[in-house]
Order: sequence, then C-alpha cells, then structure tokens
Amino acid sequence: QRYYLNLSQENIYLYQTILDSTSAEFKAEVAAWKPDPPKKSIHADNLVQLDNGVKIPSDPSKWKCCKCDLTENLWLNLSDGSLLCGRKNWDGSGGNGHALEHFNETKYPLCVKLGTITSEGADVFSYAEDDMVTDPHLAKHLR
Repeated sequence: QRYYLNLSQENIYLYQTILDSTSAEFKAEVAAWKPDPPKKSIHADNLVQLDNGVKIPSDPSKWKCCKCDLTENLWLNLSDGSLLCGRKNWDGSGGNGHALEHFNETKYPLCVKLGTITSEGADVFSYAEDDMVTDPHLAKHLR
C-alpha cells in the first residue's frame, strides 16, 4: 500500500513549521540555563565611602588601572574611588587582578564595571560576597 503526501503550499508550510518547532522539553532546558538575577548586596545600605578627593576622568580615553597600564576591564571601587583592572580570564585575556588585590588589602567590597553604567543600573561585583550584586544606592555611591 502506498501513501502520498498532499504537498500543497499550505501543507509544505505546515510540515516545515512542525519540523522547525521547539519542544517543550527543550524550552524548559533553555530556561534552566538562565542565571538568577543578582541579589542586593548586603553592603549596599551601609557602604563606607571615603571623602578622599578622588575623581574619575569624565573622558573614558583617560581611564586606566591605577596599578598598571590596562585601559579595559576596569572596575571602580565604590568605597575609595580606585580604578583597577579585573581578573584574568581563563584564556589569558582580561585584567591583572588588581581589583581583587585591592579588596584583599582594604576589604572595600563593592566595585562597578566602567562602561556598564546606565540609568537602569550597572554591573556591580561584591568581592566580599564573591558574586554579582545589585546596589540600590548606586547613583548616590557614584556621586
């Protein structure tokens, strides 16, 4: 016995839609890959900020790590205004880890990544919590 497909344009479209569709199982698996949103830092409400006169240049071309000459992957410490490079990535790119060294010396916990600051927030890392966090007082801390 032979079966024939009705290959009208409508049916071809229907068959292709079924073949291209994503299964519910795959959608659930992809949803599980999404990271949880960052939690509020436990240091945000009582962050120590030094009145030491440090100012960050408004011209991004003048930004550089205060311990080396790197000009990318820079993190601003929200307690003392130090501008430092981030950690070295697994592939050798990134920074020299000066922001982490600074935390180990000072215990000033929160840093914000330069280049990520928008009116909605920024990438904030807490070295004390060893995690990305949110800082609901970010605008105040940046002033």
